[in-house]
Amino acid sequence: MGEQYTPTLALTVKSGGVITRRRFVGFDKIQVAVAGKQAFGVAQQDAVLDDLLPVTVLGSAIIEAGGVIAVGDSLAADAQGRAVVAANLVATVDAGVTAVTSSAVNGAIITLAGSVRPEKINAIAMEAAGAAGDMIEVLLVK
Repeated sequence: MGEQYTPTLALTVKSGGVITRRRFVGFDKIQVAVAGKQAFGVAQQDAVLDDLLPVTVLGSAIIEAGGVIAVGDSLAADAQGRAVVAANLVATVDAGVTAVTSSAVNGAIITLAGSVRPEKINAIAMEAAGAAGDMIEVLLVK
């Protein structure tokens, strides 16, 4: 896949642990190890504890895919810090809710509370990945 990317903003941070190049780094300055966690950016090189590490936080970056990805997919982190397709938001209607139909509304009314998704969207795919381990260019989003 592509090796070209445009980091608009890269920050140097002190690594909080072992970090693999081209994986998501959390705000705690360690490699993301919890699926769906919000990322600070993408590591530009490998690091061990207390290394100074350049992290791309805005713009585009090259990241390791954790599976098949299509161009335009919204991406989250997996438990290894790789980019994976974010799960669709699922809403359910409680049992016993009456469906509403009128000229303005078709179907049941669903109320969603809160403003934070269960998993954080960290990037948008600019290239496709055919399998885990592929390196692709992504656009980082906050």
